[in-house]
Amino acid sequence: MKRISVLLFAICCLSCKPPHSKRKFNPEALKLNDQAQTLLLNSGRTESDQVLKNAIILLNKAIQIDSNYPASYLNKFVFQNELKQYGNAIFTGKQLMKLRPTNVNIKLMVGEDYEKIGDTISSVKYYKDALAGYNKILDTMSVSNKTYSSFLSSKAFTLIMLHQQSQGYAILNEMAAKETDPNLKQMYLGFAEESRNDILYWKITETTNVTSEDPVKKK
Repeated sequence: MKRISVLLFAICCLSCKPPHSKRKFNPEALKLNDQAQTLLLNSGRTESDQVLKNAIILLNKAIQIDSNYPASYLNKFVFQNELKQYGNAIFTGKQLMKLRPTNVNIKLMVGEDYEKIGDTISSVKYYKDALAGYNKILDTMSVSNKTYSSFLSSKAFTLIMLHQQSQGYAILNEMAAKETDPNLKQMYLGFAEESRNDILYWKITETTNVTSEDPVKKK
């Protein structure tokens, strides 16, 4: 698995949310956040733990300057997960949820982090909250909405995390069957072939990994 693709896919999924207010954030915080992302992207496909740690340093500075800027928390959350700093990621995720309480994707990933540190009681709570959130969003969203497929696939992952694998994989296979874009079709089929543990730890197949960058490119 190429690490950069997983990071980009995670960021893409987490970023799929309804438009928020046009609040202006501190430009210096925005600059530091951009520097952190550029640092990672410029490392190509050979980024090291140190690159991620350096990026987090920049994000911490951005948060100190503007503690209400959600993008810095989002990137920090994803990078901490990639470093397997799950306890720290939970703390960052909860901070992000205060700023974006309607972002269901964060609840799912925080639940996964709780499972990774062995707290299954907390993880199930977050999984159930996430599933309820996805159902609410999908019930009121048109299938033609450009973010519908992202929320639906995330619902499938949540069902798998709740040990309702048959329902989760059925959704992914159905998405693949209806998808006309060959790259996305291949991506959904790849997800449907992964075990629950593989999805939990983002051990996505090489084929899926290549195509998972496409949603990010289209943004």
